[in-house]
Amino acid sequence: MIRSKNFRVAALAATISFWNFGASAEFVRAELKPDDQGQFYCNDAGDWCFGLASVPENDEDHNAPVLVVQHHGVEVSHQKIDLENAESEQVFGWQKTGIWPAWINDTENDKAFLIGITTTTSVGYSGGGASVSMLSLIRVDTASKEGAAAGVPSFDVVATLPVKSSKMIRACFSEQDVIDRREQCHDVYEFQADIAPVNGTGGKRLPALQYQARASKFPPWADLMEDSTTKPPLDDQDMVKSPDPDCSFNRVFGFDGDADEYHIDIPVSACITYWVP
Repeated sequence: MIRSKNFRVAALAATISFWNFGASAEFVRAELKPDDQGQFYCNDAGDWCFGLASVPENDEDHNAPVLVVQHHGVEVSHQKIDLENAESEQVFGWQKTGIWPAWINDTENDKAFLIGITTTTSVGYSGGGASVSMLSLIRVDTASKEGAAAGVPSFDVVATLPVKSSKMIRACFSEQDVIDRREQCHDVYEFQADIAPVNGTGGKRLPALQYQARASKFPPWADLMEDSTTKPPLDDQDMVKSPDPDCSFNRVFGFDGDADEYHIDIPVSACITYWVP
C-alpha cells in the first residue's frame, strides 16, 4: 500500500544527482550492515542498530512489526510501528517485513534521522507470480519532547513508497505459443526506485528526498490489459527488455513540517501495473 497522511491508493500498489537549495544540514545516505548474528542492522560506527520483532495484532493471526533500537549497545526502544492506515483493505499474498539496509542522517548530529522498514508482498499465479516491496520511511527523533523525559526516541512514519517489484505473467499455453515466443514464455515487468537526500534542503531537521524510478517490460509491447497470445510472434527487436517511460521518472519530495510528512507526487495510475501484485 502507498500510505501517507494525505496520499492514499486503494490498491497495493543509483545514480543520484543533487540540487543545492541553500545552506542547511548535510544529510547523507549510508549503508546499514547486518551484525554477526543477523538480528540487527547497524551503522558503520556501530552506535546505532535497528532490528525487527513482531507482536500479534488481531484475532486473524496477523503480526505487527516491532522496531527494536539499540544505541551504544543498549536497547533504547521496543516499539510497535503502524505501517498501514487503519482504513487499508486486506492484502492477499505472503508478506515479509525487514529493515531497509540504509539510513539518512545528518553528518554533524544524530538528533533526527530516517530509517526504513520494507514490506514485501509476494503472490503466485498459474505459471507466474509477483513481488512488490514498499518502503516505509521512519523519522527517528532523539530530541522529541515526548521522548526526552523517558530518554527514548520518538518514531513517525513520514512516507511510504514503492521501491522494487517484479512480475511474471505466463504467455505460453501451447506448443505453438512456445515457438511463437521463441521459448520466452513469460511477460516480465520490473520496477526499481532509489532514494537519496537532496543536500542543502534540510527543513525542520529533515531533508528533501530525490526519488529516482525506473521501470521496464518484456516484450516491449507487454500490457496486462491485453492477451499476449493474440500478438504476432516475437521477432528480433522484441527480444530485449524495454524501458517503460510512463513509470520511469525523477521526483524531489519536500518535507512538510506542519503535516509532519513528505509531500509525495508520483504518477500512480501509470504505475499500477508494477505496484499491484
